[in-house]
Amino acid sequence: MSLALLALRRFPSWVWLIPACAALAIAEMSQWIDIPEVGGGFKPLTTLLIIVHAASLPNADARRRRWVLLALCCAFLGDCAMASPATFVLSVFFFAMAQCACLAMLSRTVGLSRPGIWLGLHAVAVAWAMAMWSVKPWPTFGPIAVFLGLLGLMSAQADAWWWRVRGTPEAAAARAAALGGLLWLLADLVWTYSQHVQRIPDAPAFTLALYWLALWQLASAIGAGSKAPAA
Repeated sequence: MSLALLALRRFPSWVWLIPACAALAIAEMSQWIDIPEVGGGFKPLTTLLIIVHAASLPNADARRRRWVLLALCCAFLGDCAMASPATFVLSVFFFAMAQCACLAMLSRTVGLSRPGIWLGLHAVAVAWAMAMWSVKPWPTFGPIAVFLGLLGLMSAQADAWWWRVRGTPEAAAARAAALGGLLWLLADLVWTYSQHVQRIPDAPAFTLALYWLALWQLASAIGAGSKAPAA
């Protein structure tokens, strides 16, 4: 009970619209409920609410704020495009741009580092995902391969950043970015495995939950452990 009260005090009351909207999106996509006309709008709306939350976070580093908000906006556009099968490749493009924005944040805020073992571990996961997607024709597989490569690189760089600054004031932001990258990669692995290898019951629910937790963590990287806003 005390933990719930602490959580309620930490965030504005409107933030609780995010899990409510996410629950409706998951229920609609999992076909647990049917909401005619507007049901498909809950997925991008959830991402939009996370963007509003991220934009409201105080004490953020200005450069980090700009790049993370750009990444979240690209994810929102990807969600909108994902609503139609005809624009699937366009949605992958927007998600790839989100990873580019995250990489730019890592580069301009802390500088890109050599991930070392982190890159190797993520490369295995990305290679596995690409192998599962390789059954698709090149016009579909090509953009997805680019996105997966960027996602794996971003996640590896975030892990390397967290490992480098652990025990410092920047550790909270780096940990949030690392968790965001890892959760996003896990979301794609769950979805890909369910689609191309063996169906996972309620895979959309797991995928969306992991995806929005990833976006929440990336949003948290804006202000966590940051210093005064940059000029």
